[in-house]
Amino acid sequence: MKIDAFRFRHVGPFGADGIKVENIQPGLNVIAEHNERGKSSLLAALETVLFLPHTSWRGDAKRLKREDGTPVGQIDFTHYGQSYRLDKQFLSGKTAQLTNLSTGAVIAKKREAEEKLADMLGLHRDDKGPSGLLWVRQGDSMMAAEDDGQVASRLESELSTLVGGDRARAYLERAEAELSELLTATGRIKANGPLALAEDAFASLEAELETARQAQRDTRQSGQDLARIQAQIADLESDYDPKQEAKALEDARHALSQAQVADSQLAQKRAHLGRLKVESEQAQIRLTTYQSHVANLDKALADAERLRQEIAVFKDNKAGAQQALTNAAQALADLDDQHKALLQLDALKAVQDQLSVKNAALQSLNENLEQLEADISQRNALIEERDALPSISREQLDTLDRIAREQDQVEAEYRGIDARLLLTLQPGVTAKIGDESIPSGPVQIDATQTLEIEGAGHIRLDPADLRELDARQTDLNARLTALLTEMAVEDQQTALDAFRAREQLSTEISLINRQMAISAPQGHEALLNAKERLSQDIARLTDRIEQQPDIDMEHFDPHALARNLAKASGEKQAAQDTLNQIDRSLIQLEEKLGTQNRIIEQAEDTVRPDQRDAVSAKLIAAAATLAEQVRQAEDSLKSAEAQNQTDPEMLNARIQRLTDAARNRTQKLTDLRQEEAALIATRKASFEQRDPDAEVDRLEARQVTLAEEVRRHRRRANALTLLRDTLREAQSSLQARYTDPVKQELLPLLRMVIEDADIDLNENLGAEGLLRHGQTEEIARLSGGTREQIAILTRLAFARMLSRQGYPSPVILDDALVYADDQRRQRMFEVMNYVTRGSDPLQLLYLSCHERSTRELGGHVLNLQPWPESSSV
Repeated sequence: MKIDAFRFRHVGPFGADGIKVENIQPGLNVIAEHNERGKSSLLAALETVLFLPHTSWRGDAKRLKREDGTPVGQIDFTHYGQSYRLDKQFLSGKTAQLTNLSTGAVIAKKREAEEKLADMLGLHRDDKGPSGLLWVRQGDSMMAAEDDGQVASRLESELSTLVGGDRARAYLERAEAELSELLTATGRIKANGPLALAEDAFASLEAELETARQAQRDTRQSGQDLARIQAQIADLESDYDPKQEAKALEDARHALSQAQVADSQLAQKRAHLGRLKVESEQAQIRLTTYQSHVANLDKALADAERLRQEIAVFKDNKAGAQQALTNAAQALADLDDQHKALLQLDALKAVQDQLSVKNAALQSLNENLEQLEADISQRNALIEERDALPSISREQLDTLDRIAREQDQVEAEYRGIDARLLLTLQPGVTAKIGDESIPSGPVQIDATQTLEIEGAGHIRLDPADLRELDARQTDLNARLTALLTEMAVEDQQTALDAFRAREQLSTEISLINRQMAISAPQGHEALLNAKERLSQDIARLTDRIEQQPDIDMEHFDPHALARNLAKASGEKQAAQDTLNQIDRSLIQLEEKLGTQNRIIEQAEDTVRPDQRDAVSAKLIAAAATLAEQVRQAEDSLKSAEAQNQTDPEMLNARIQRLTDAARNRTQKLTDLRQEEAALIATRKASFEQRDPDAEVDRLEARQVTLAEEVRRHRRRANALTLLRDTLREAQSSLQARYTDPVKQELLPLLRMVIEDADIDLNENLGAEGLLRHGQTEEIARLSGGTREQIAILTRLAFARMLSRQGYPSPVILDDALVYADDQRRQRMFEVMNYVTRGSDPLQLLYLSCHERSTRELGGHVLNLQPWPESSSV
């Protein structure tokens, strides 16, 4: 890269008049100006325009900011034989543009232009020049030369943005710092670090998830047990038939009666005893049957009463559930009203935002309209002022100038015709040429002069060619008079002033026209129409805002509203589910109560409480009488029993079996219903605490999130480890590759200043020790001037290395030789001239306030010139 020119306005000390430096040569260039002329500001402005994005204005650039206009910069440079121009404007109207000066084509604009410049010049930093080694601000010359990444990027392009110097060390320190938050120095997971905390949270969540899954399994098992028990109840109830059970028992008893009748046929007594026993047993059966009917009726009455009590309880629960449902519905309605109010408030805010935008646009439009009207007024005044001036063309001025030159030529020829006279005056006689008195003696006069002699007349020369001059003079005067009359002016100066005034006014009118075309490309009427439309929109939006009801939502939390809405909706659904369950239970209980009521209604009158005692006494007495008769008959039957082995116990066993089976079935149903009630209560308690399925789903989703977080931390630890190791390896490799080349360039330059000197450079190209006269001296013990010279020479050596590698970069020194003595300054000047000449010269720009000492530097002297806003390049 070679800088050809740069121009700035409204930065540092440079206001609207601006500053420009042009015709910068490839070799040594010198700007020698006194203090306060802005030399250091030139360097700061150059860095700002080249390397600071046009969209920002920060850091050191803030010191350059002025309040009298928009910062503007323009830099012309050459890159690989092509000429380019970079234009930048910051703050108001910020923009950037890169132009090919050879073709006039605009290559890129704005951010693309800055990226294109970075690609062309290989720049990777925006706070320094091509390298911290190459640009030296005032007072920084003694700082150690530190590579900022440009060396690495130039020598190792694949690592151009990651390795070398301060930036690589910053990346390495950052990688190590971030890695230390995850791992220890030995590579183990750091306690209480993000990775350790994530893994601990994941392990804790897995235990919690296993507990939730066990609760889920228990709940599902209880549901399966409940379904099994309810199926058993349904199976027992479906198989139970009281009529069949009574019929089976009656059949057994009938079989017993038949057996007894069969025995009575064997013998008279047996028959008599048998009849008595049958009658006795029938009496007992009637009594037992009666008692069974009484027990059945009592059970039906008890069951009916129990069912009525349960129905009453469920009805009370239903009332509570209905009230809960009403409350939940009311709460949900209130929250819905708040949600609607929130939506109205959001809509109102949106309208207010639109109104603010419209008002801002109207204000801007009014300002543009005012400016346009002011421009129109100013333009009309300028046009009126211009039209009041004489209309004079460039051709007329040229003709006027030619006449004036010809008149001057005639005057010169007049003065070329002269004669020498010897004047002798009588006492008291005077002579004059114009207002000058002439004494006696030799007099020299030309054809334009007249010698006046008092009282005698005058003398004029009259050579042969004087008449020709007179004729030419007369013709020129006539032509001049005619031209001045044509231009309506009195003299040539007036014509020139009028022409310049018209040109100036026309230029100002053109500028105003261009400004009007920019601010109002569609014209004044279009701005008025736009203003009318904006005013109508503002009025419409204002009406909408005024029509909105007042909503006090100052202390309202939209997130809490969303949570409350979800909660109220869930509570309403839960209340509705409870009410539905109660209704289903009531239907089942009322069906059972109807069954018991039918049993009660179908019961015989004899088992009712009002008739029960008389019927029971009668049946008991009859049974007792028959029993006595059987006893008496048995005494007489004893002898016959031996002959008759018929045993009615087998039939009695059958009767007992049927009776036991009925009892066992009843007990089984009771036990199953108790288990059913217990399981229902357990499941209800479980679901009231938390839905096991939902809890497992929530914890599993959380498990996925934590697992991803653990993987993310592990991936980050692996990436940081790889980045750290890569940076360390790349730095070690690259430092060895560019330190020696810079030292090879530095030694010849150093020995031009310090004879027989040698030097060691560290990894940052900083000097570690100076070897001379066989002894090594620490850099810290050297004089300020020597350290300053070594730092500058190192920068020049680095620049030469870059240039030889095909990446030439300008070197800029701002009063860099502050501490040099006269002899060393002379030698440093010789080095500067040496590196800026030859087959591969550096471009060096040397800025100094020491004008006298800089005269000995040589090089191409540059001047600071104004670059006003009206100028063009």
